[in-house]
Amino acid sequence: MEIPFPAEYLFVLEQIGSPQFEPRLTLEVIEGVETPLRSVVWAGIGLLLIAAALAVRDVIVAARLTRGR
Repeated sequence: MEIPFPAEYLFVLEQIGSPQFEPRLTLEVIEGVETPLRSVVWAGIGLLLIAAALAVRDVIVAARLTRGR
């Protein structure tokens, strides 16, 4: 669960059906967590796209080599 903006929130927990065991719930609230820098996230996405493009290129080159034999 991600909450992008600090504000007041209401979390509703509802039971669906009859419980087959004694239900337990643990909620851990962590304060002071920093959000990632957008530049770092975009750099990571860019590196993933480059890796995917290189993988596709390698598959295409390998297919052309096997067809040429």
